[in-house]
Amino acid sequence: MSLRLNCLIEGEDIVFQVPAVRDDEVSDLKESIQNERALDSLKDVGPHTLELWKPKDSNPIAAEPDANLIERIGHDLSKFAEHIHIIVKVPRTGEPLMLVNAARLTALPNHPLLATISPSSSQNSNLSHGSLDDGNVLASLHELHTHLWGKDRIDHRNELACSILDLAPFDALNLIIRPDNILFIRNEYVLAYNHILERTLMTPTQSRATLVTGQPGIGKSLSLFYVLARRLHERGSVAFQIDKRKYCLFDQNGVTLHSTTSYARVPAGTWALSDTDLGARYGPCAAFWKPAFHVIHTSWPDSVHWKSWVKNLGASKYIMDVWGPEEFQTLLALKALNIPQGNPLFEKFGTSPRIIIDILTSNFNEDEYENEVNTAAYKLAAEFSAVFLDLNDLNFADKISSKVFTVRPKKTRRGIYTLEIPTPFLSHTFGLAMSRQTAAQQHTFFRTLSSYPSFCSAAGWLFEHYAHNRLSEPKCEQLGAYTFDGTLHHIPVPARMIAGSTALKRIQPPYNFYWRPVQPNFKGVDAMKMVYGRYSTQ
Repeated sequence: MSLRLNCLIEGEDIVFQVPAVRDDEVSDLKESIQNERALDSLKDVGPHTLELWKPKDSNPIAAEPDANLIERIGHDLSKFAEHIHIIVKVPRTGEPLMLVNAARLTALPNHPLLATISPSSSQNSNLSHGSLDDGNVLASLHELHTHLWGKDRIDHRNELACSILDLAPFDALNLIIRPDNILFIRNEYVLAYNHILERTLMTPTQSRATLVTGQPGIGKSLSLFYVLARRLHERGSVAFQIDKRKYCLFDQNGVTLHSTTSYARVPAGTWALSDTDLGARYGPCAAFWKPAFHVIHTSWPDSVHWKSWVKNLGASKYIMDVWGPEEFQTLLALKALNIPQGNPLFEKFGTSPRIIIDILTSNFNEDEYENEVNTAAYKLAAEFSAVFLDLNDLNFADKISSKVFTVRPKKTRRGIYTLEIPTPFLSHTFGLAMSRQTAAQQHTFFRTLSSYPSFCSAAGWLFEHYAHNRLSEPKCEQLGAYTFDGTLHHIPVPARMIAGSTALKRIQPPYNFYWRPVQPNFKGVDAMKMVYGRYSTQ
């Protein structure tokens, strides 16, 4: 008797078989895997067979020949059948490839569709420096441990009212570090750290994992350096995933290297740090699923890569907020970049500094990026009905949505996101693209945005600018407005447009006017209108 787990990888059916002695063992194993739901979707297709299926579809799931998928399947099987054997075979030939003890799976070098299973043991859990072919990595990590353990390395710059961290000692951790080796400690990093600390250590129901996500280009990955520095300063043990094969463990004894698929003994309460760009495309590595870890995983807003593991680990979400104007100016000053040139770009393209720094350092052309924004806006407008569900599910996989929409936390509820269009330029660009769609498409668009909490801010922003532009037209026709009972009313057009506070003071009834300050003085009041001696604010 055996349990089969089938999946389709690039058109070739890979079958994982778990031999068992009795029927009840097969049933228990199958029930355990189904209950855990560690894989995306499993269908019971026979007494001894489970199949990996697409959600809401009738076909086995097809995927790229990705070792991560094979690794996940192997992890799930070995999780429930650690002491039995697994057969991996390709039905086309019908012959088994390997029969060994259950452990981790890796792709064969010359055949990504085939897999081999290599045995795990406590003897293999600590990987030697030489076996990893990492040169001086371990030595560099020991230097980093000595540099950070029990020491506060945050440098406070009083002249700029900010704090920084020198990243030069961190290069062995494999995250992309800019040449200046300076990490500006955003207040968002401090808030995120305190939030995670409270949820993992100071609440009755401790959370085992936290997903940190948000707008691309705001420094989510770099925040892991700050978390590592804080934890080692506080003498807390930390695991850090370096790539898809290995992670390092910092504790009171120094640093050790481990396989991402092994289950090494670690101190309880160890924080495990991983990032999507470090080989963790589908979430924390298998080793970090152990209960001893508190996982912190950073990822771009693409739910395809984290929805499954967030559900299985019961992870909480933390939406990191975007940059404000003042901290962006501080960043430019730290990097000795031109603030007068950077501010207009920030006001034009939005609150993600990565692209602006690339433009200022001549790594990217402003006109080219503006063309990309225009292209993204027209594609979003033309295909909004199709991409809406992805946006509502926080799936920015195509990187087009993030050129127009900005992901932000909803007020003080850091686990809930909202989508905004952050600048007049982006609003105008998207509004122009939407204006070239049919009236029915426009109506559907606004109704859709207004009906979902995560889109209300974006809808309000677009409508505000639409109304402003409409009222600013010298030959604007009367505006129609409907009350709740469906009655149509007409709003008189302002007699003139005025600008500036001085001009506003000179206006006397019965003039109708519409006034919008360049910078609002009161939060939530963006414009003022007077019709027949009655004022209204917007």
